[in-house]
Amino acid sequence: MFNLLRDAWIPVVTRSSARETISFSQISSGDYVDIAWNRADFRVATYELLIGLLAVTAAPQDEDRWHDLFEEAPTAGDLAQWSDPLRDCFNLDGDGPRFMQALEPLEGDAVSPSGLLIDAPGANTLRKNADFFIRHQANEAYSRAGAMIALFALQAFAPSGGAGHRTSMRGGGPMTTLIDPRPAGGTASLWQRLWAHVPILTGAKTFPKDRNDWSVVLPWLAPTETSEKGLTVEEDQVHSLQAYFGMPRRIRLDFRPNTEGQACPLTGEVDETVVTGFVTRPWGSNYGVWKHPLTPYYKPKTGPMLPAHPRGGTICYRDWIGVSFSSPERGREIAKAVSDFQEQEPAGLKGTDLIVAGYAMNNASVKEFIEARVPLFQFTDKAVARKLAYFAEQMVEAAETVEFRLRSELAKARMAESSESVVAAFTDAFWQQTEQPFRDMVSEAAQRLASAGDDPSQAGDPLRDLRTTWRGCLIDWALRLFDRAMPPEDLLEMKDEDAKIYTKARLRLVWLGIDRKFHEKLDLPLPEKRKQAAEGDNL
Repeated sequence: MFNLLRDAWIPVVTRSSARETISFSQISSGDYVDIAWNRADFRVATYELLIGLLAVTAAPQDEDRWHDLFEEAPTAGDLAQWSDPLRDCFNLDGDGPRFMQALEPLEGDAVSPSGLLIDAPGANTLRKNADFFIRHQANEAYSRAGAMIALFALQAFAPSGGAGHRTSMRGGGPMTTLIDPRPAGGTASLWQRLWAHVPILTGAKTFPKDRNDWSVVLPWLAPTETSEKGLTVEEDQVHSLQAYFGMPRRIRLDFRPNTEGQACPLTGEVDETVVTGFVTRPWGSNYGVWKHPLTPYYKPKTGPMLPAHPRGGTICYRDWIGVSFSSPERGREIAKAVSDFQEQEPAGLKGTDLIVAGYAMNNASVKEFIEARVPLFQFTDKAVARKLAYFAEQMVEAAETVEFRLRSELAKARMAESSESVVAAFTDAFWQQTEQPFRDMVSEAAQRLASAGDDPSQAGDPLRDLRTTWRGCLIDWALRLFDRAMPPEDLLEMKDEDAKIYTKARLRLVWLGIDRKFHEKLDLPLPEKRKQAAEGDNL
C-alpha cells in the first residue's frame, strides 16, 4: 500500500539545486529548500498538505515549543515517532479508509485519471471524447504519488463540478498565502517554510484523545456527510484542523498492477501500482462558514466573511494590502497563519515574503494559475503597522483613481478603433510600471515609521514627501502610457473633431495634478491653481 507518512513521494530541491524524492519524516533536513513539482498548483497543494500533516502530527501546545522547533528542526526519527500513531489513517489504497476518498463504495462508470486535474476537461467531456483542445489518452495511468497530489489539489481548490459536485470549503480556486521567511544567514530551509504555518494548539483545539475520534479531523475515516438534503459541515461541529483536509468531492480511485511498466505523465515515475481512473458521485460534504488558516478573508456588504480569490491577471501591489494587513474597519482579515506568524516574531530573520497563489476562475472554468511574491513587514508596535497599512491604502487608492482615469480617457481617445483588450494592455502596464516605485516607497515608509518614535524631526508627517513623489509618479506613467497608445504625432493625421477629443482626453490626465479628490486621497494639499488650468475642470 502507498502511505503518505511512510513512502517517499515528496519531490524537493536541495541547497545544491539537485532534485530528490523524500518521505515525510525527511522534510526536517536542512538540506532541502523547496518543493519541486513541475506544476505550480501541485507545488502549492503540497505545501498545504505538508502543513496539514505537521499540524496533526507535531503541532506544539505553547509558543516556546514553536520557537524551539523553528530554530532547530526535529530529527527524522522524531517526525517518524510523532506521526506513527496516525500512519494507518494515511493509506491511499488498500481495503480500509483511503486518503481523501469516500469511505463508502461508489457506483458508476470510472473516468480517466486526468479528470482529477482542475484544468482538465470535465468528466462528461471526457466520456464523450470531446476534449478537442486537450490531449487525452484512453490508457492513461498515474502513479499513486501523482494521483494523490492531484486528488488533494482537487479537494482543496475544487471549482463547481456541476449539480451536486461541491466546491472546496473556500469556494472554487481560493487564494493561498504562504510565508517565506528570509533568515539573516541565507536561504530558509523547507522545514522553516513549512513550520512557519503550523498552529499552536491549546485548549479546545488540542488533538482528539481517542483514535476513533480522528474522523472529526480526517473525514475519510467516516462515511461522507452528504449534502443532498441541504446539510452543511460547520467548523464548530468537527475540528478546526479539518480545514486542511476538507473533502467536498465524493471520489474513489481505481488501482491496478502496472504490468506494462507505464510511466506516469505527471511524475515520470514507473510505479508498481497505478491509478487508471476514478468513480465520482455528487452530493459530497458542503462546508459552511469556515476560516481556512492559509487564506485571507473579506466582508461583503451583507453576510459572513468570505475567502479571497485571485481575480486574474498579474497579482500586483493593489492586492498586497489584502494579504498583508488586517483591517476590521474595511472588513479585511489576512490569513490566520500569517497573523500568527507575525505574533510569534521569530528571531534571526532579515525579512519575510508572502507567496500569493491560486486559480483564477470564471465560474467553473479555469482562467490561469497565478503565483506572486509580496513583502510582509514585521512590527512589534501594532500602531506602526496600522500607520503603514493606512499609507499603503492611500497609495493604492490613488493608483486606482489614476488607472480608472487612464482607462476612461484611452477609451474616449481611441473611439471606434478602441477595443477592451487594447485598453486593458495599457492599464495592466500601468500597474506593472508603478510596482517597483510602490515597493520602494512602502519599504522606505516602513523604515521611517519604525524609527519615528526616536526621531523628533519625524514627529509631524514623516511620509508626506513620499506621497507627493507617488502623486507625480502616477500621473507621469499615465501620460507616458497614453502617449504610447496614442502617439502625439498622430494628431497631424486626425480630423479636427478627433484631434479635439484626443487633446481633451490627455488634458484630463494632466489635470489630475490639480484634482481636489485625488489629492484628498493622499492627504496632500491642493497645489495653487493657475487660472487656465482651473478652467479645465469644466471639460
